[in-house]
Amino acid sequence: MRSVSSTRGDFRVQTQFGGTVQAAEAKFEFIESAAALLEVIDDLTLYARVDGVEREGEFVLMELELIEPVLFLGLGDAANVMAQKILTSLS
Repeated sequence: MRSVSSTRGDFRVQTQFGGTVQAAEAKFEFIESAAALLEVIDDLTLYARVDGVEREGEFVLMELELIEPVLFLGLGDAANVMAQKILTSLS
């Protein structure tokens, strides 16, 4: 049994609260913006997630996650990509 506390007007997207997960492709320009942000952090990072929104045609950073409890390894080739990154980092 799970316990969920909510407040009127909450917007929750996590699967345990009824949200869904699907792969999506970002605009090339936004991927470039996210990549530029990642260049600022240590290149030994195996995982990072850049969350943003489009505002007036521009990418606006909302959150830069360097740790994540849910890696979405079941989406597309994510598990293989992560496994290869781990193997490469060990050599």
